[in-house]
Amino acid sequence: MAKQLAIEWDDNEIRVVAARPRGNRFVVTDVFTVDISGAKSDAIGKQLADALAERGLQKLPTLVAIGRGRAELRQLSLPAIPDEELPDVVRFQAVRQFAAAGERAAIDYLPIARSDTAVEVAAAALAPEHIDEIRRVCAPSELQLQRIVLRPTAAAALFQLLKQPDSGETILIDTLADEVDLIVMRGKTPAFLRSVRVPTDEQARLRTIVNETRRSLMAVRRDGSNSSQRQIIVWGNPAFHTELRQQLTEQLGIEAKSVDPFSLVETPAELPNGMPQHVGRFAPLLGLLEGDVLKGQGLIDFLNPRRPPEPKSNRDRYALYGGLAAALVLLIGWLAWSQLSRLDAKYQQTLVASNDLNDAVAAAQISKANLARIDQFLDGDVFMLGELAYLSENLGPAEQMRIEQLTVAADPRGGATMAIKGVAREPAAVIAMESQLRDADHAVTGDGVKSDPRNETFKFQFNDTIRIPAASVREQRLAAPVATDTSEPKAAPADVKEPPAKTEEPAKTEADTTPEGSGEEESTTAEAATPANDSEQADPAAGESKADESETEETKADASDSDASESDESKSDEVSA
Repeated sequence: MAKQLAIEWDDNEIRVVAARPRGNRFVVTDVFTVDISGAKSDAIGKQLADALAERGLQKLPTLVAIGRGRAELRQLSLPAIPDEELPDVVRFQAVRQFAAAGERAAIDYLPIARSDTAVEVAAAALAPEHIDEIRRVCAPSELQLQRIVLRPTAAAALFQLLKQPDSGETILIDTLADEVDLIVMRGKTPAFLRSVRVPTDEQARLRTIVNETRRSLMAVRRDGSNSSQRQIIVWGNPAFHTELRQQLTEQLGIEAKSVDPFSLVETPAELPNGMPQHVGRFAPLLGLLEGDVLKGQGLIDFLNPRRPPEPKSNRDRYALYGGLAAALVLLIGWLAWSQLSRLDAKYQQTLVASNDLNDAVAAAQISKANLARIDQFLDGDVFMLGELAYLSENLGPAEQMRIEQLTVAADPRGGATMAIKGVAREPAAVIAMESQLRDADHAVTGDGVKSDPRNETFKFQFNDTIRIPAASVREQRLAAPVATDTSEPKAAPADVKEPPAKTEEPAKTEADTTPEGSGEEESTTAEAATPANDSEQADPAAGESKADESETEETKADASDSDASESDESKSDEVSA
């Protein structure tokens, strides 16, 4: 799947190469063109977005190549200054010498040659309006613009993949629809960059390319150069440009050959959209991808121009100080970790001990709950005789008042309530009685005193409620002394023998239990028993069976008597409760 795009467009078409990185190289995954003949600048972005959306190539990191016609390119000769000062000097000279370069222009350069007295660079400037236009084209596809590179330098970056000697001169020719890029390479370094417009007529086109190539060679000619060390490479399919190569060889005396740019990179045997017809036009895009792999080396990049190196800092000293500080922090951390480890071990021991007490705590919680229930139950156990005595002691004289009704009720939540209804001669007697009854253990409330004209002696009625709080009952119970038995239990004598086993008494017959004075009944019973005795003598086994049955009935009788006595005891306990 594609991870990166390289895009270029002119007035006729948009060229796109999709690739994915593989180590320090890249693999081409798709190549296609989009026809934009006659389209306005605002519609280019929409057509590009449609083509990318159809192939699922939106929102990818994108590298853009621009032609020589959009940027201003010049070759500058500067004094022999250090490389770290070149970015500032080049920008200063470009602002002075370039017509369109201003303070806001993006300026980058590419070193060409260096001697003891001078430095030659190829400097280019791109106006901010062109950068904004490129961003608008990429916006509909949400492309992540990473580089804007001058197209001739991208083609020169692809040339680095050819196995060529470091000496000699090579002229790279990239033929486009209406212009031609000419790059003169001295060894592996670009020495001259040029783009020229060409006519549409084929013969005039060929003559223009040959003449412009000759002028480029003359511009870079140096003393002592040997034409036998020169070659011309035309980017494209060897089956094309046959006539161009022939005229270049004949008129310039330099051997010209064609190189398929896709033969220099890893490309699958079959592409989704097939191989385009004019493969030479994709050489700058392949070189752009190669230059990006090399971190922009050999490219004029307007988005990432060369900048002065960062000033040297005392990094080693700071690193030493940082190492000492880190060692100190590690020491402090180790001490803290040791302390925390000891505390953690102590915590684990405490946790184990706490877990061992969980059962005891659970049992204590149950005991606490049971004790609370017992306390609540005992809070309702009010000593009513004492309360009645307290009531009797604090009532007024009998000639002043009389109690007609007394109601005592225990509160399930503890404490008790006494409701009294009575009559009095004067209201003052009722007020005095309430004052006498009211204390910390008794809360007295009343409905007031009402007159009763029907009673001539006791003319006033009153209804009072005396509340005995549960807290008061509990305090009195806890304050009461607890009787303890300090006597030691007596030890049982050692020579106590077990009582002898009881012998079963023979079963009594009805004749033995018959009361005196019933002679007739005795004779009748005796007569009836005689045949039974005969039968018992005749069948001893049957007699033993009947004896066993009688013993079983006696046992059942004893059990029933025992149950009856236990039932009586339980009833008596309930009554006492």
